[in-house]
Amino acid sequence: MGIDLSLFIERRSGGQWVNPTELCALFPREPPTGRADIEICWWPLRWPQTDLFFGPNCVFLMEREIPSDLSPEVSRVVRPNFENDTTYAGWIMVEDLFLDLWETEMVLVEHVVPERLVDAFGSGEREAGQIRRSLEGMGLQRRDVDSILGRACLAGRAQDWQVVRHHELHGLSPDHLIPVTWRQSIAEFAGRAIWEDGLKRLRDLPSLNTYRVVTGLG
Repeated sequence: MGIDLSLFIERRSGGQWVNPTELCALFPREPPTGRADIEICWWPLRWPQTDLFFGPNCVFLMEREIPSDLSPEVSRVVRPNFENDTTYAGWIMVEDLFLDLWETEMVLVEHVVPERLVDAFGSGEREAGQIRRSLEGMGLQRRDVDSILGRACLAGRAQDWQVVRHHELHGLSPDHLIPVTWRQSIAEFAGRAIWEDGLKRLRDLPSLNTYRVVTGLG
């Protein structure tokens, strides 16, 4: 079994961080576990979505530490997991996640595809919807397109893949794997586990500046 990364939430009240029990209905545990902390979402640490918060191309810069003022409920599950390695320990205020922009702001992502599919990605800055139509127009089945678009990692920069193709890849097999880039909304890249079933549910909360999320390992 692999390691999972979780996001827990706390609320500032009376000068200290407390467990926001009012959010239990938004994030029910199935089946119930008896734990009191509020876990917003979790995903396998090895997933590329971890790079939203950690890594050289991270979109949201977390404070890289275990907060010293954790609520008792969150402290109970977070501290033991970071005793020996705090690489993925962090926290960020919910308002600094800019959740109202996740469905419109774009990030550049990358993956490798067979050389014969490179034309679908154009100059490397097309949006996912355009690429999906192009790939399906090339005869790929929907499940194959989903496999390509669903395995992307955050990219450091865009490249002109037409230039790469003509000058570096001349004569290579059409099955030779080539790195390509394209654009997705933050929500598309985050996926269902982090966005639809997780952070999106916080978007309309009042007083977002009183909440923070804290990472945990499991």
